[in-house]
Amino acid sequence: MELEYRKIPYILNAIDFSYNKFEGEIPDIIGNLQGLYLLNLSNNFLNGHIPSSLANLKTLECLDLSRNVLLGKLPPELTTLTSVSSFNVSYNQLEGPIPRGNQFDTFESNQYEGNRGLCGVPLKKKCENFEASPQERSNIVEDDDAGCIFNENFWKWMIVLMGYGSGLIFGLAAGNLTQLKAIEIAASYTSLSIEIGYFGSSMERPKDLNLEKSRLQL
Repeated sequence: MELEYRKIPYILNAIDFSYNKFEGEIPDIIGNLQGLYLLNLSNNFLNGHIPSSLANLKTLECLDLSRNVLLGKLPPELTTLTSVSSFNVSYNQLEGPIPRGNQFDTFESNQYEGNRGLCGVPLKKKCENFEASPQERSNIVEDDDAGCIFNENFWKWMIVLMGYGSGLIFGLAAGNLTQLKAIEIAASYTSLSIEIGYFGSSMERPKDLNLEKSRLQL
């Protein structure tokens, strides 16, 4: 099954792309989704640096980037996210000092574990002469209960697309879905084409997008 869903509305409140096969870097443009309170990109194959533009998501309460292959340092700008109560970057290839201040002073060591190059509180490793050690990506844990989780009460209106046949192309005519408030493509086997943008004025803009465990590839 192939789903072509080219525009993610800026008004989205929650995105769960966890447990897929996404590759490449997290785009800077994700910082334009300033209504987000939940962003879960865990258990993929995302690489590159964590974009500092995530600091623009001032309403964000939950950020889970764990179990990818992200590198470099944690952007110090993330300490301005004073609404974040759940944060996880474990099992990546991050390095350098962990930023301090605001909510970052409340996070525990298990939210950073599996990054051999990270140092500083709350980890035991001090930042003097730190060196990043090569490491392999941790195996995906399918039953991990930690991290950002969707509240099922959000799904008053949804679309569930299951991968039930090869070669089938599903076209989504977004302009005709006037009552759509949420989109769920969970536990399916699809390919996806997405870009951030606006929906037509003829439909109510969905606020939640769940692609959890859909095995998507970009």
